[in-house]
Amino acid sequence: MKKTLILLLLFIMFGLGAMMYLKDNKGTKGTEGAEFEKMFAIDDAEEIHKIFLADRKGNTNTLTRNGPGEDWIYDGKYKARPGAIRNLLDAMTRIRVKFRPASAATEFLVENLSTGGIKVEAYNKAGEKLKAYYVGGSSQDDYGTTVIMEGSDEPLIAHIPNWIGTIYNRYSINGIDWRHKGIFEEDPDDIQSVKIDYPGPELNVNSFVLNRISSRKFTVEPLYATTPILEKPVQAGKVEAFLVEFEKKIAEAFRNDHTDKENLIKQLPFCEITMVKKDGTEKRVKFFPIFPEDAQIGKEEYGLVATNRPVFRYFADVNGDDFMLVQQRVFGEIFWGYSRFF
Repeated sequence: MKKTLILLLLFIMFGLGAMMYLKDNKGTKGTEGAEFEKMFAIDDAEEIHKIFLADRKGNTNTLTRNGPGEDWIYDGKYKARPGAIRNLLDAMTRIRVKFRPASAATEFLVENLSTGGIKVEAYNKAGEKLKAYYVGGSSQDDYGTTVIMEGSDEPLIAHIPNWIGTIYNRYSINGIDWRHKGIFEEDPDDIQSVKIDYPGPELNVNSFVLNRISSRKFTVEPLYATTPILEKPVQAGKVEAFLVEFEKKIAEAFRNDHTDKENLIKQLPFCEITMVKKDGTEKRVKFFPIFPEDAQIGKEEYGLVATNRPVFRYFADVNGDDFMLVQQRVFGEIFWGYSRFF
């Protein structure tokens, strides 16, 4: 009996020791209830109309709602990437306090937030501040993220319930991460004209200019005087099939920092597309194929213009503003030739 009592006391002591260890090393969960748990969250994503992000290095990003849903503008100029906006709003509405870290870790976490944290400010349509807080690195177990409310000296560990990982990346400070990579995203009915120029001597016979006369009437003419004119009626169905291809053409990545960009854009492009909308808006894109340094010899395949070398990607110069990487499997669908419309 005495031996059993001693074992029981030892068991209790070890249990208490384990509890104290977890308290000192893992932190403690808040006992304040749902209000405490949701202190960083904004209940309704539609209430958020402006988000300001900044880091200690002076980098800033401003995201402004431009309409309902995921239609946002980055830094007042560029369309924001819908997926990035969706992930950010999801984080800002579902973020929850996971636990209070141990008091011994407070100083380290505050220092971490002050040097590497991202400041987050959310505003409503009236310009009123909804929330302001800092987001830092992940917790030791990588299942939480360090956060602190503006004006507070108490760091907390937050997470998104039922989602594993750090939420820091959802508040990414890299401007390119927020920019949408769409090149052509047009309503076919809004397109007034399309000019496609294949300037290479073996390819220019495929170049053409398409103009809208009325809603379902179009003209298609060769771009170069040396190209024989086809005395046939333009098939409206083929024109519409061509214009539909401009509804969603997305680039793979931005390459504005490419070290050889200036030399590349001086080369003869494989193709140059100039699209004009009914409101006069113009977009001009030049495509430079990425393939071994061989002569560019053209041929026609089912009315689509191609080279005799495998081309999987192009550099695209968009209006002289952006240099992007695009895929043949996506943009090859708009490389039509003049004869294909007849």
